[in-house]
Amino acid sequence: MTLPKHHHPHDSKWIIEQVAKLPPAYRERAIEAYSDVYEQVYTNTAIRHQKHGEARREANIRLRKYIERVLARK
Repeated sequence: MTLPKHHHPHDSKWIIEQVAKLPPAYRERAIEAYSDVYEQVYTNTAIRHQKHGEARREANIRLRKYIERVLARK
């Protein structure tokens, strides 16, 4: 499984575990969206030492919610 282009290394295992819960047809979209959110939040966070933390938090929350929505449809 491919990791998002933009992510924090400490989240790699968790991301793989979470994305594996999704049906294969949804995985690529989830990975791309994670990367986009991480990069956007990282870029837009003004305080340098908060960049990774804010980006991780937002990308992880959105991934978790996306997975919940997809799995609820089943």
